Amino acid sequence: FLYTGYTMVLKPRTDRFAYYLVLSSFLGALYFWTFAVLYIPSPVLLAFAFLFTGVFVGALVHEGSIGLKTIEFNRSPRLSFVGSLVLLLVMLISTVGTFAFARRFVALAQYQRALIAFNSTGDVEAAHTSIDRAIQLARNDQFYRTQSQLAIERLNRLVQRGDLSADQIRLQFQELFGSAVAHAERATEINPANYQNWAALGRVYAAVVPLNIDEQVYTNARTAYEQALTVNPTNPALYLVLARLEALRGNASSTREYITEALEQKSNYTEAIFFLSQLEIAEGNTEAAIASVESASLISPNDPLIFFQLGLLQYNNEDYENALTALERAVGLNLQYSNARYFLGLAYFNVERTEDAIAQFEVIEQLNPDNTEVKSILANLRNGDNPFQNASAASSAPPEERERLPFDEEVGLSDTQDVVVPVREGEPEASTASEVEEHTASDTPESAQ
Repeated sequence: FLYTGYTMVLKPRTDRFAYYLVLSSFLGALYFWTFAVLYIPSPVLLAFAFLFTGVFVGALVHEGSIGLKTIEFNRSPRLSFVGSLVLLLVMLISTVGTFAFARRFVALAQYQRALIAFNSTGDVEAAHTSIDRAIQLARNDQFYRTQSQLAIERLNRLVQRGDLSADQIRLQFQELFGSAVAHAERATEINPANYQNWAALGRVYAAVVPLNIDEQVYTNARTAYEQALTVNPTNPALYLVLARLEALRGNASSTREYITEALEQKSNYTEAIFFLSQLEIAEGNTEAAIASVESASLISPNDPLIFFQLGLLQYNNEDYENALTALERAVGLNLQYSNARYFLGLAYFNVERTEDAIAQFEVIEQLNPDNTEVKSILANLRNGDNPFQNASAASSAPPEERERLPFDEEVGLSDTQDVVVPVREGEPEASTASEVEEHTASDTPESAQ
């Protein structure tokens, strides 16, 4: 292609329009093929690459620079029969291929519609219906994986409903939980080499572990996560979800082992540090943990993660003055450390330095422009109110007591937001058992490519 383009562009011509057509189509094709080679191209870029290449070849044929070879089938009955058979076969393959491609295209469109419905409006039923249509059109483990998470989200909302009897809730609970398990298992059958499928199956079981329905639920969750680790043994998020699962069961030694392994795989894993600090506080080891981290900060004075951990422990211990010093150091070492700025802003508020708190959350808003909680906190601070005044259900709990940090790290585990099955009043509090990137959603959720 490059050689032909080079020689044809330099070829002298009297027809200026033909020269313009050859030159422009060659440069256009070259531009898009360069993108296709150096980057991961989108379907649109590939389409333009082929389009301009076709125009380039067509222009050369039109001006006679590329010759034509004509095959006449009517000279021989045998050749005519074979040629017609080959053409018929090509048409048949093209028709079947086009149909299969169309099914996959429509399936991906339905999947994308489901993601939009869930992420923009929270309409879980519409998302469920769209993914169900996608599953009917194409066999894709991603569709089944996402459908299993939607089933858990529907289960989550079912338990929160107050207009159903206990028998109705029990019946629908069994149906939705069975659907979640079936879809996650189907994903593992389609592609057992994808660790995300096993992680999704583990998430389904782990979501109901706090309900103490059956001992087998915990065993199944652990088995699925361990299978995910077998496929992807260096993913720190998998060790973290196993640590959370063991914490739900009260297995302190196993919890610490998995947390240690997660930090060995990713030493600056903020989510694991956050969970570890919660664990220390829950076990009454706050002072010892603070002393240990302080010693570490002397050894590594330029590690923002250590100062974040120290500030977080001191913040949880309500030692806001010392927490300010540690968190300011963490932010000074990493100006884009949103989680450190978040707790620094709250620490400023707790020592009545509201203007400084507003300044921190304004920076966080610039770094995370789509975060609605930050916007709400800023509005409250500017009005002189508590940062969590009129907070939504998702952010009603104090941040130091939540399962997750305000801002996610990209570690690579799931493609949907964590979902939790809450428990009734008087029962143990439910907890998530997965690490999300981010999607955000990232995971943003995965795009339909």
